[in-house]
Amino acid sequence: MEILQRPSALSRIFPLPADPTGFSSAPVHLKTNWRFAEGVNTMYHVSLRGYHFRGGKPFNIECVGYLYGITHCYESVQSLVTGSSVTAQAYRARDDFLAFRLTATADWHASTLTCEFLPGGTQYMQLGASTFEISAIVHSQENLWGCETLSTIFFQPISCSADYITR
Repeated sequence: MEILQRPSALSRIFPLPADPTGFSSAPVHLKTNWRFAEGVNTMYHVSLRGYHFRGGKPFNIECVGYLYGITHCYESVQSLVTGSSVTAQAYRARDDFLAFRLTATADWHASTLTCEFLPGGTQYMQLGASTFEISAIVHSQENLWGCETLSTIFFQPISCSADYITR
């Protein structure tokens, strides 16, 4: 009997807040280097987890998706901690990169974020793993790098909050 081992994940750890003052009430935005483009077929399974000190709870959010060409994406965001003080949404940046927004119920202070890509066996997941990178992390009330929520370009609807600002 062969025992299958869990594939190793690609992890990045960030202290929060990213703001040098040590406090921020604004959501955290993570910009990836995954671009919506012709011929791009990137699948991803990203785990966003950590401890939100002011919320008093851990968070563990699974984000899975498939960027398929210039305008299509299938995506799902699911919190694995009941009553978590942090939620996530994905959006397409104006420069065609995928970004995530983490919103907390209280200020970010003395918190941490582990962003982990969980690889899979398909060529599309391997492409996601080989190109995984968080290219920017900032706090802002508005979506950065553009404001198009993914629900406007999906074949399948996702849960996006109504507080996105359109320009």
